[in-house]
This record gives sequence, C-alpha cells and structure tokens, in this order.
Amino acid sequence: AAEDDANDDNDKAPAAPAATESADTTRRAAAPAQVPKPSTHTDGQGKAAATGSGTVTLAVKPWAEIRVNGVTKGISPPMKQLTLPAGRHTIEIRNPAAAAPVKHQVEVRANQQTVLSHQF
Repeated sequence: AAEDDANDDNDKAPAAPAATESADTTRRAAAPAQVPKPSTHTDGQGKAAATGSGTVTLAVKPWAEIRVNGVTKGISPPMKQLTLPAGRHTIEIRNPAAAAPVKHQVEVRANQQTVLSHQF
C-alpha cells in the first residue's frame, strides 16, 4: 500500500506543474505584445513625417531674406545655418534689389547637413 501511495504522489506531482505551465502559457498567449511605436509627427498634410532634425547650410551672395515654408527666418549672411525638422521644406531666398525670389524644395534628413547656395 505504501508503494501505491508513492505512485499516487508521483502521478499527482507532475500533473500540477503541467496544469500551472499550461495556464501560464495561455495567459501569455492571450496578452497582446506591447511593441513601442517609433515616434512620428505629421507634416501638416496628415502624412507621417520623419523625426529628428538636420542642418541647412546657407551660402547666399550678396545677401537675402530667408523664408522657410512661408515663415521669415532671417537675413543671410550673417545667418549661415538653419536647423529644421527632418522632411521636405520650401526655402525661399529673397533680395528685393535683385531678381524675383527663388524657391528651393529641400529634403532635410535627420542628423545630416544640406547645403543651399545661391548668388544674385
């Protein structure tokens, strides 16, 4: 009879961890994976834009008013660089004493430098 009790214990012992293990597996499988999404922002037209910023180096002669996406940023020179969010920007170079304003479409890439030069 002692052997039967020992066998009963052996039969019961493996069954308990198996039930616990399958319950844990079920819980893990039921929980959705939490994957962080990369941060993005929109470009104002509802499209996702790249994150980060880049530098636009200006080489303008003799001088010009600089506008980015319609917003005045300053006079170049003395301004020689712009830090802009990654993505496409319209940079307008204006010198009232010279020809008509010039517009450039610039693709700014995060952590990279883009050179924009113009001579009136």
